[in-house]
Amino acid sequence: MINAVKRRWQWFFSAIAATSILSSLRNSMSLARSSFYDNNDPESSPPSCFRAREDSVPRLMRGTSYLNPPVINLGMPKIGSTSLQHFFACAGYGASHWWCGRGTHCARCIQDSVKHGLPPFQKCKGSGPMYSQIDGSGMGGKMYFPQVELLDEIVRAYPNATFFLTFRSMDGWYRSISKWKPNKINKNMKSLKDRMAGANITGLPVGSDGLESFADFFCNHVRRVREVVPRDRLVEIDIEDQRRTGPLLSDIFDIDEECWIQTNANPKLLRNNATGENGDRLSETLRTNVISDTVRGKAKIRGKGGVMRKNPTYDASIEASLLQKKQKQQNKYAAVETAPQPPTSRTN
Repeated sequence: MINAVKRRWQWFFSAIAATSILSSLRNSMSLARSSFYDNNDPESSPPSCFRAREDSVPRLMRGTSYLNPPVINLGMPKIGSTSLQHFFACAGYGASHWWCGRGTHCARCIQDSVKHGLPPFQKCKGSGPMYSQIDGSGMGGKMYFPQVELLDEIVRAYPNATFFLTFRSMDGWYRSISKWKPNKINKNMKSLKDRMAGANITGLPVGSDGLESFADFFCNHVRRVREVVPRDRLVEIDIEDQRRTGPLLSDIFDIDEECWIQTNANPKLLRNNATGENGDRLSETLRTNVISDTVRGKAKIRGKGGVMRKNPTYDASIEASLLQKKQKQQNKYAAVETAPQPPTSRTN
C-alpha cells in the first residue's frame, strides 16, 4: 500500500513538472513569435517589416502639393484596401478598387499596358487617380500581383507618384485571406490564401501554406518596396491603429479626418461625395456602407478646413494622351483648311 501511495505522488509531481515545462515552452514560443511578427519598434535597425514606420513621409511635406497623383497602394489584399478607397472617395477624389473602369481588372490592364511598352496604368481607362487595390485577375484569368511582379516598372514610370504600404497583424491577415472568398454563391471556390498559393507569385512558392510562409512573403515584399520607393514618397499605415491612422492621413493629404473613420461610422459623408456613372449603383450599395469599385472624383474636395477646390494636377501619361489628342484635332482642322476647294460652277 505504501508503494502504491508513493507511485501516486510520483505521478502527481511528474504531471506538475510536465505542465510547467509545457507552459515554459509556450511562453518562450509566444515571446519569439511576438518579437518576430509584432516588433513594436518600427524604427529599429533594420526596421520591422511587420510594422509601419513612424513618419514615413517627413512632417514638413504633409498637406502640400508635394504628394502627387497617382496614388498607388503597393500593399497586399485584405489589409485596408477598401478603407483607402473609401477615404479618398469620401474626400471627392476618383478612386479605384480591384476594377479599373468598366469590366476591367486593374491587374489585367496594368499587365497589358506593360506588355505593349506603355506606362503601367495607360490602358486603365476611367479609373484613378487613387488605386487602392491593383492585384486581381490578370491576363488569362490567373491571379496576378503587379505590386510584386511589376514594382520596378510602376515606380520608374511614376517617379513622383504617392505610394501606400499597409500593415496589420500577421495573425489577422492570415485568418482573413484563409476565410475570404470573392463569390459566396460558389461554395467550392478556393479561399484567397489558396488562390495566392497557386498563382506562382514571385516570393511565394506554389503550394505555400501556413502563417510563417505568408509572413515571410509579406516581409520580403515590404523590404523590397522600401528599397525601391523613396521614403518621402511612401506612406505607411497600420490599419488596426485607428487612433493614429486617421489623423496621420488627414495631415498628409489635407482631407477631413472623418473620411477615414466613416467606413464604419458615417456612410452619409461618402454618399454625399459619390458621383459619376455609377450613381444609381452607389445609392443602392451605400445603404449597406459599401462603395462601388470605381468612383469618379469631383471638382471640390472635403478638406480639413472645409470644402475647397482640388488642385488641377495630372498624371504624366494622362497629360501626354491629352496633348496627343489635341494635336490630332489641330492637324485635322489644318488639313480641312488647306484642302483645295472644288471649282464652283457658273450658271447663266
